[in-house]
Amino acid sequence: MDAASALPDGHEVLVSEYVTFVSEWRCFVAPGQVVDLCRYQGDVFRYPDAKVVQSAVADLGRSAPAGYGIDFGVLTDGRTVLVR
Repeated sequence: MDAASALPDGHEVLVSEYVTFVSEWRCFVAPGQVVDLCRYQGDVFRYPDAKVVQSAVADLGRSAPAGYGIDFGVLTDGRTVLVR
């Protein structure tokens, strides 16, 4: 029995699309600027799209802590996505 089957009828469950990553990266940000980007899994030559990374950091803006890490993945179709 999985955990979802124990939920009451009508309980809202959010499900993400299944995706396949070819590489995953951690971006280190302080204060509001990307200071490093490190691969932690997958193909070392499949880099995330810099514009996507910079846009995500800019979108967090002042609501973000002084320093944080944010993860991105590159999908099999080449898209860069935020890892949640």
